[in-house]
Amino acid sequence: MEKQEAQAIASLVRKIEEQLIELRGAEMANTLAVRALLDQQGNAEQLRATIAADLGDAWPANPQATTEERALRKAVQKTLKQLGCSLSGQ
Repeated sequence: MEKQEAQAIASLVRKIEEQLIELRGAEMANTLAVRALLDQQGNAEQLRATIAADLGDAWPANPQATTEERALRKAVQKTLKQLGCSLSGQ
């Protein structure tokens, strides 16, 4: 029974890994699409600053944040950096 359980767990891990890869690919595609849209604007830098300020104001750093909140904030920071933005106060 242990061998079957190990195989089932390994199968689940592979499926989760595949889903994570798909999500990462979708994230990259979305980031590139938004970046292209921003770059087409005459006021791209102003838009980047506005996006960063809005997110920074709406999502201030919180030392008491849960692990999930910290992970989400880190993901937002990473995406903003890829867009050429940074959260206010950083």
